[in-house]
Amino acid sequence: MTGGTTGSGTELENERQRLLDELLAAEGLSGDEARSQPVVPRDRSRPAPVTFAQEVLWLLDRATPGLTAYNSPIARRIRGPLDVDAFERAVNALVARHESLRTIFETRDEGTVQTVLEPTPVTVARIDAERESSAIEALRVIAETPFDLAREPAFRVAVARIAPNDHIVLLLTHHIVSDAWSYGLIFSELSSLYARTERDASPRLSTPTLQFGDYAAWQRETLQGERLAERLGYWREQLAGLPVLDLPTERPRAAAQQQFGGARGETVLSSALSTAVKEIAQREGVTLYMMLLSAYATVLSRYAGQEDVVVGSAVAGRTRQEMEQMIGYFSQALPMRVRFAPDMSVGTLLRNVSATVLNAFDHQDVPIESLILDLQREAGTPSHAPLFRAVLTMQDAGAADLRLGEAQITPVELETSGTKFDLTLLASDGPRGIELSLWYRTDLFSARYAERFLAHLRRVLEQMVEDSARAVSRISLLTAEESAEIGRATATREELGEAATLAELFARQTSRVPTRSAVVATAADGSINETSFESLRVQANRIAHRLVALGLQGNAPVGLLLDRSSDAIAGLLGILEAGGAYVPLSVEAAPVCPRASR
Repeated sequence: MTGGTTGSGTELENERQRLLDELLAAEGLSGDEARSQPVVPRDRSRPAPVTFAQEVLWLLDRATPGLTAYNSPIARRIRGPLDVDAFERAVNALVARHESLRTIFETRDEGTVQTVLEPTPVTVARIDAERESSAIEALRVIAETPFDLAREPAFRVAVARIAPNDHIVLLLTHHIVSDAWSYGLIFSELSSLYARTERDASPRLSTPTLQFGDYAAWQRETLQGERLAERLGYWREQLAGLPVLDLPTERPRAAAQQQFGGARGETVLSSALSTAVKEIAQREGVTLYMMLLSAYATVLSRYAGQEDVVVGSAVAGRTRQEMEQMIGYFSQALPMRVRFAPDMSVGTLLRNVSATVLNAFDHQDVPIESLILDLQREAGTPSHAPLFRAVLTMQDAGAADLRLGEAQITPVELETSGTKFDLTLLASDGPRGIELSLWYRTDLFSARYAERFLAHLRRVLEQMVEDSARAVSRISLLTAEESAEIGRATATREELGEAATLAELFARQTSRVPTRSAVVATAADGSINETSFESLRVQANRIAHRLVALGLQGNAPVGLLLDRSSDAIAGLLGILEAGGAYVPLSVEAAPVCPRASR
C-alpha cells in the first residue's frame, strides 16, 4: 500500500491527554510526577535491543522472504529547479543525524538486536526518464524491491528526472525503522538541510540528544516481568474471547499462506453528507474518527454476520515528549472492539465507541505487540495481525511536507501493490469532502467488492445522520440501485413446474441421459471409476426393494455407514426411493456400543 503521512487523529491524542491530565489532577499529581523514568542515552558499547513492535516485523520478515508489504514509499513531484547534488548532501546529513536510517538487524543468543552502522556516503539513485509514466514505473520497481534487513539499512532515496525542471523524488523506508510521524520529521529536516546545503552552508539543526535505540533499550528495561504483565492486564481483559472477523470472500482464503497483494477503491462523500457527518459527531460529543469507526464497524458486522467486531486503529504511540523528534517505529495499531446489541440506537453506538476509543488511547503506551508475540509463539507461525483483519486510519491532511527551494511540490501515487490486512479504510477530511480509500487483499476480493463496500458505508452514514435515535439494526445497507434490482427480481414470476422429490428428479434425469456419468469416484488404488445414471438407478432400486422387504415404514430413519463413494450415493437414493429418512453416519466417528436392554 502506498505510504502516506497518517495518524489516527490529532484531536483524539489531545482528548486523551486532556482526560489523563484531569485524572492525574484529581489524584493531586502532575503529568511529570506520574510518568515513569525518562528515556536516557543507552550504553553504546553494545547493540540496542529491538522494541516489541520491531520484533514482530523482524520475525515476519524472516518467515516471509521477499516481503514488501512493509515497504513505505513516499513520492513527490518537484516542478522547478532541483539541485540533485545538494539534495544528496541533505540526505547524507539526515542519515548522519538519525541512527534508524543506518541500522541493520540480526538475531543473537541474547535475542534480536539492531546494529547502528557508522555514517557512510549515501548515493541517491538517479534515473533519466523521458515521460512521467516511465519515471513512475522505474520508481515503483525500487519501491517494491525487498530490503535485506540483516545486511542493508532500511532507507533508500531516488530521483527521476523527466525534464530539466521536472523531477520525482522517492523516499523509501521499511516500517521497522519509521512510521507516519517519522516521515513528517524526514520532510521537515530534509527541507531545512537542503536549504542550507544548496547554499554550501553547514546545516544548523540541533544535534539529537536521543536516538530510537535509546527508546528501545528503555522499553525493554522498564517493561518486563511482572510490570509488563500488570500493564497488559487491561488489554488481556479487553481481548478475552476476541472474535475473528469472518468476512465473506470472493475467493478461498489460503489457510496456511499470508498473501499481501492489494489494490484500492476510492470515493468522496458529497459536501452535504460530509457536513452532516461532522455536525452529528459534534452534536453527539464524538470525533469524526469515532463517527467513521461506528459506521465502518456497522458494515463489517453486517457483512460478517457478527455482533462483535474488532477494527485495528493506528496511533502515533509517542506518549512522551522526548519521543517526538525521533525517527523510528513508534506507531501501533490498537484493537477497537465494537459490540452491537439488539435495538441499540445510533447514539448509543456512538457513545460506546467513544468510550472504547478513549480507553484504548489511555492504554496506548502499553506494547500490545508483546501480546502478538505471545500469540505467535502459541501458534508457532509469525503473523502480521492476529488480533484483527480490518483497519481504519485517519490521514492527517495538515502534516508537514517536503519543501525544496521555490519548487512546486505535489504528491505522486506510485500505486504499489502491498497491503497487510483484509480491508484497510483510509479517511481524510479534504477540501472536496470526506475522502475514503479502501485497500483490499486481491487474493480475497475484487474491485467490485470494494466499490460495493464503500457504497454501503455511504448508505450507513446517510441513515446515521438522519436520526441518532434510529436503531442500528434498522439501518439498511442497500443502495437505491440494489433495492430496485431486488424489486424487479421479486416481481418476476416463473413457472417452476410441480414439486418433486429428489428421488423423482433423479428418475427423470435418468430417463433423459441414462448412459451419462452420474458419479465419478477415485478408488483406493487411485483409479477413476464412473457410474452411469442407469447403473446407479438399478443399484438404488435394488436397495429400495430390500428396505421395503425389511418392513421400512414411511419417513423412518435409516442410517448409512459408508465412505464417500458411488455406493454411498446409491444407498442415499435407495433410502429416499423407499420412503425412508436418510441418516449419514461418519466412518471417522468413534464407534458407539449401545447398552444392552434389561
